[in-house]
Amino acid sequence: MEALRVDLDDEELRVLDAKFPQSLASGVIGKRAVEIVKIHLRRVDPKCNFSRPRNGADLEVLFSNGQNRLVLEIKGTQASTVSWQKLKVSSKHSWRHLVEERIPLYRVTSVFGKSPSIIELLHDRDFTLEPEPRWCFKPKRSPTPTPSVTRLRESNAILVASTSRPSKYAPLADDLSRQKTKTVTLTFSEAKAVLGFSLPNSATKYQAFWANQTDTRLRPWARAWQDAGYRVESFKLHPTEGWVRFTRGKN
Repeated sequence: MEALRVDLDDEELRVLDAKFPQSLASGVIGKRAVEIVKIHLRRVDPKCNFSRPRNGADLEVLFSNGQNRLVLEIKGTQASTVSWQKLKVSSKHSWRHLVEERIPLYRVTSVFGKSPSIIELLHDRDFTLEPEPRWCFKPKRSPTPTPSVTRLRESNAILVASTSRPSKYAPLADDLSRQKTKTVTLTFSEAKAVLGFSLPNSATKYQAFWANQTDTRLRPWARAWQDAGYRVESFKLHPTEGWVRFTRGKN
């Protein structure tokens, strides 16, 4: 995990201190963390728009190109590190966002400093959630070193996960690449047979799973069909009768 440092200018720091003065209250820390993330994203895309997602996450960002959309959970800390022992979620909503929908968590450290940092965390890549009885973040440890390196780049608001391991959704890309027809329809049961595992719950419940993405670096399922030259045309969300229809063409 790498941290992106956000160097605040004097005016930005003054406004933050006026709105969210230094406090031990978690509400103040959380709101200040959200504002710091907004400052960073405005530097990346001055014309981006922010809203509070209806699903209860902390922030939704729509970039000025009208295509890139980012939904975030954001948690702040006064510490200069991730501070795992204090990183917790207490609601089922947050658990669902992080685990089932794989919404990125932006951990903002040193929230009251002039140079706070943003660290992106993804469930099952960087942490697991364990009830204690609140959901407690535990760093993900691998028995062998992994080549994955996370970098948050100034040219893009989204943290890039680079890895040499093939995606588990690669069989879908291979299957679509072999198709001769312009349109391919797969039931969710057929998709399970192609992939060798069941689709996640989010695929049968949330439209966002089947969205065609401009940036697929954190969405390997979308990268699979787009690498094969297809895009999602339509779908039906249902745990047993669901299906998705792909059409070959420009992504």
